[in-house]
Amino acid sequence: MFLLEARRRGRRLPHASRIFDRTLWGFIHFEAPGLMQTSSLYPCLNLCSYIYILMFLCLSLCLLSISVSILLSLCSYVYFAHAVLLSRINYPRNPLSSQKYCPSLGKQPKTIWQVGELSLPLHRFLRDDGKDPMTELSDIKATLQPELDRLNGIITATLQSDTELMNSIVEQYLRTKGKQLRPLLVLLSGRLFGGINERVLYAGAAIEMLHNASLIHDDVIDQATERRGVATISSVWSNHVAVLVGDFFVTGALRCAVRTGDSRILDTLAEMGGELSLGEINQYDNARTRDIDEDAYMTIISKKTASLFESCVAVGGYAQHAPEQALADLRRYARLMGICFQIKDDTFDYFDDPAVGKPTGNDLREGKITLPLIYALQRTDLAEHRQMRQLARKEQLTAVDIDCLVAFAKQAGGIDYAYATMQRLRTEAEAILAPYRPNDTIEAFRQIFVFIIQRKN
Repeated sequence: MFLLEARRRGRRLPHASRIFDRTLWGFIHFEAPGLMQTSSLYPCLNLCSYIYILMFLCLSLCLLSISVSILLSLCSYVYFAHAVLLSRINYPRNPLSSQKYCPSLGKQPKTIWQVGELSLPLHRFLRDDGKDPMTELSDIKATLQPELDRLNGIITATLQSDTELMNSIVEQYLRTKGKQLRPLLVLLSGRLFGGINERVLYAGAAIEMLHNASLIHDDVIDQATERRGVATISSVWSNHVAVLVGDFFVTGALRCAVRTGDSRILDTLAEMGGELSLGEINQYDNARTRDIDEDAYMTIISKKTASLFESCVAVGGYAQHAPEQALADLRRYARLMGICFQIKDDTFDYFDDPAVGKPTGNDLREGKITLPLIYALQRTDLAEHRQMRQLARKEQLTAVDIDCLVAFAKQAGGIDYAYATMQRLRTEAEAILAPYRPNDTIEAFRQIFVFIIQRKN
């Protein structure tokens, strides 16, 4: 009304008012030209003005509401996508989604690894830079691919014989090489202490053949039908043939060790073979007596797994005449890496994932009590402690018993504890590498350690 009266009297309006006046006047003029010519129509004109203003305000509110809705929807979508991404990176499948009901534990808790719920501490072990550890391992292998090819060529040539059946079995077996972490460690150790020469290559070939011999014999002991998705030698032929093939790999390892011309490498292989055997015997004894002790568990995995990792860097260093103290430090680093490798391997037993290659509770089925369950059974503060401990000591576990123990280990924080242990060991290992000057080889050792903790199989 103020604007209309000012226009009628010819007064000059403020700038903002003039803009609004032009807009309003345009509306009025467009709808009812000539209205302003008759003063008697002012009441009607006043009503029209209010209607137009009301319409303008309603339209503005509608547009604002739509904008806010779109913004909220976009934020929700971004949050959900971020949560889904976090839930899928380096996480095993939901451990309780396929878990059977366990009468001993009563009602099962809700799923704990839902989208966005990071109740387990696995997120603490994701790389801050967002890089995929598997990709980085492939990058490391790519830089050493020529040397790896030569090493694999040495293995193939060493295992050639005049027996057609042996050649056929060996050729079939060598088609699936796996990740080849052990020869990688040998090559990296040699490169760290001077470079990769023929002695380093033969030392790496010896380690890889002795490792494969232990796997072939393990398949016989475990009565395994598959390894790396391929039928085992014992399942295709027989245990007798598998043992002989494993022995043939051992002889090949010894021949390669001799070619290095360093008695320390032979000694290392001999000690490693003894440690592997003692580790397996100790594990068998623990399974027989159902010994539930973390120190005993650490001793077993130090012998049966970590000793192999330590031997890898040892023979690589010996082949390059590495300084004694520097090599001793690297051996300690590799031993910690091997312990983490086995702890990670043992956590796979608590998840039903085809990528792992073994069913849930397989270790328990064989009488092996690993770190997550050991921790859970040591928690005397839990109401189920005594009952679960008695269940774990049963001579023969049923499928329901195994499901109960697996569920108990998860609920009691056993997986959390296993990852916390790996993180503690990794921190200890990082301190060992701290005095070294940063270079590609040292970084490769670090990346392999990260890969070991984050790998999915």
